[in-house]
Amino acid sequence: MMIADGTLKVYTLQNTAAAGAMPVDQLVLKYPEDVYYSDRVVGYNRQYAAMGADQFISKLVRIWDVPVEAGEYAIIDDVQYRIDMVQRLKDEDGLKVVDLTLSKLEERYDCITD
Repeated sequence: MMIADGTLKVYTLQNTAAAGAMPVDQLVLKYPEDVYYSDRVVGYNRQYAAMGADQFISKLVRIWDVPVEAGEYAIIDDVQYRIDMVQRLKDEDGLKVVDLTLSKLEERYDCITD
């Protein structure tokens, strides 16, 4: 059973500039609904492996099975994260869930939510 710790929104990064203009990357909302998540513990092995690849895991969350991909973005409590890894699993009740490994962005993107 997954207990929700909050909600997140899933975004894709798109160039929203007019044709021929300088690129303008913005986060574009992928799903109109909030996605419920539960916080997970980032284990030592996972964090150590990330450090070996010059990465730092900011957060690990579990969501219900939705079509989300690595390289997309999530916003939780107005904090922007890149989705670095997507692991599709079954929980203890046999329900499909997805673990997302998130890295906090150092520079924020503008968002388009409509």
